[in-house]
Amino acid sequence: NRDPMRGKPPAEAGEYLYKVRGCQVCHSVDGSPGTGPTFLDLYGKKEPLRSGESVLVDEKYIYNSITNPSGQIVKGFQDQMPLLALKDDEIVKITAYLKLISKYYQGSRDLLFELPELEDQGDASDSTDRGEEVEVGE
Repeated sequence: NRDPMRGKPPAEAGEYLYKVRGCQVCHSVDGSPGTGPTFLDLYGKKEPLRSGESVLVDEKYIYNSITNPSGQIVKGFQDQMPLLALKDDEIVKITAYLKLISKYYQGSRDLLFELPELEDQGDASDSTDRGEEVEVGE
């Protein structure tokens, strides 16, 4: 029961999570419209909100959008994103993927491909934090 993200750089792990956690159902990565905003060129962009305000799409906004999906709805979209049971490190990896596919990201792209430090935890690592995760109906 090996972790398929083990040893993968953050952006690559984020792309994997984008596919397996269902993000691709509503968010495209090619600019095409969907139920939710496209992820292409989203990071670093100012998005208009239904409230009339606008927000810079950065780490904080992405984290808040995943952990409180009804908090800030992008103009032109409905409040229908489900609350997902993602761990903080998974959100960090998805954010790295969004940085990779955005022309507005100003940081170092090399950091998005730095390999994580691997600790030799044996088979016990497979059960870490599993008990605290709450799954939401799909």
